[in-house]
Amino acid sequence: MSAAQAPTTPQTNRTSVYAFLVIGVISISLAAIFIRYAQAAGMPSILIAGARMVMAAALLTPVTLRHHTGEIRQISRTDLLLMVASGFFLAVHFAAWISSLEHTTVLISVTLVTTVPIWTALLEMFVLRVRLKQMLLVGLGITIIGGFLVAIPSGGPVTDITTGNTLLGASLATLGAVTVALYLVIGRKVQEKLSLLPYIWIVYGMAGIFLAIVV
Repeated sequence: MSAAQAPTTPQTNRTSVYAFLVIGVISISLAAIFIRYAQAAGMPSILIAGARMVMAAALLTPVTLRHHTGEIRQISRTDLLLMVASGFFLAVHFAAWISSLEHTTVLISVTLVTTVPIWTALLEMFVLRVRLKQMLLVGLGITIIGGFLVAIPSGGPVTDITTGNTLLGASLATLGAVTVALYLVIGRKVQEKLSLLPYIWIVYGMAGIFLAIVV
């Protein structure tokens, strides 16, 4: 690489990262809305969750098998079992969260399911014995209280496609947050020994299999 080319590489990498970040944020932001349209059209929530995981795994298959076959063959049985468990929790996450949108508003569902950092921090504190800073604990407490305040039913009429069972919807969304936190905690341990792409390919594939069985 010439001296003239060297400075452009970091900038190119940063541009790619920001571009993918923007695409990711937009995709996540629109996901709940598209799911609600699919539910309104009569598509079962479990089918939506299963199709999402199967499609994701299928899209990743060609690239993963082309570049990471050797790495996949060297995965230990322990790590494979951990990834199966991770896939199970991811399947429960999508099944619970998507089902929550049948019973409550997008606002409440998304607010509660995005409390993932709270549950991840609590798991690290009580399971992995990680010491959290005092201000972080205060912030977690405030966030938990705020999340539940948002989830409390207002008593007003439900004017969308939901059944009106806001408490059930809030509970399912919270379950979705807890299970995806478990998925992330397991993933952090496994990814110390495995690249990201083969990890998510296997986990997404296992989640898709679990959901397909339910369907």
